[in-house]
Amino acid sequence: MRVAAASVALALGVSGATAARRATEPAPMRGAPLSGKTNLQVLVGDAPPFVLDVDSGRTSSIRSTPDMRHGLVGVRDLGGDGAVIATGGFNRKIYILRGAKARPLLLGVARAFAESDDGQSLWINSAVTSSSCVLRQVGLDGHQIGEERPLACSAQIGPGGVTPRPGVLAAAGDKLVLAGPDKSFTLLDSATGAQRLYPWPSRLYGLDEPKVDKQRRFVALAFADPAWAGGPDQATDVWTLDTQTGTLAQVPGMPALVDLKFTSMEWTRDGRLVWLAQRNEKTLVAVWRPGEPRLQVRRVRIPERSSGTDAFAILP
Repeated sequence: MRVAAASVALALGVSGATAARRATEPAPMRGAPLSGKTNLQVLVGDAPPFVLDVDSGRTSSIRSTPDMRHGLVGVRDLGGDGAVIATGGFNRKIYILRGAKARPLLLGVARAFAESDDGQSLWINSAVTSSSCVLRQVGLDGHQIGEERPLACSAQIGPGGVTPRPGVLAAAGDKLVLAGPDKSFTLLDSATGAQRLYPWPSRLYGLDEPKVDKQRRFVALAFADPAWAGGPDQATDVWTLDTQTGTLAQVPGMPALVDLKFTSMEWTRDGRLVWLAQRNEKTLVAVWRPGEPRLQVRRVRIPERSSGTDAFAILP
């Protein structure tokens, strides 16, 4: 097959290097049809957020509160255990949604929040006065865990309720993915100090938000270009880093042309990487498991989104 492909490229007057380059140019996201039951229910960020049942293609409303129906409304995935819904701007109301029919549970008001290491609670930095804040750990059932402690209102918090280390792109247990040096990134084993340097793998120059799987093994590194080749097209390129073996591999079907403002990805509890992607006002769901040769894709119809977020969360 390789000889045949090379022969075709040469017959068309295209060098092998040029043919390889064109093969990696962004194209519309494609793959095998997504068939069979996925059991995926997706909470899509909007004002208010709504639920997409991937198998039926139907959308439904949640039991939204008045503050979820206008303004800034964000959604954050909890690794398949539910979703965080954050409303407002500087001081945001933080809710937990554990299912499509569940009532959102208010956890409090936060300047900043982060998921715990085990994904079963949130760290919330809340204002006490105009100049003082406290950090609380709150379970997904709404109960406070341990004692609150003072924290600067401007502090950033990461998993474990600690200030994120500068330059950390993602944390998978003891394994940290660090930005740099220069146009590269580093896998650091924080337990042993061992490091491995990776050159920048993508043709796209920008970084998008990485995602770590629930088992803390795979990191999906996302690269992006909001003006591919200087034109109106936008592109994403996703590579998975296996932090156990150190293997870095491009996801099949990448890079892909998408509307970045309306495209994002999340991991399921059972290790599937899921995209909700849009291009030219057409939306699709793509699903892939590490090691599979192709994406699986399905067109879906969802309401036009107006809240300015591309985020979604996978509901249990």
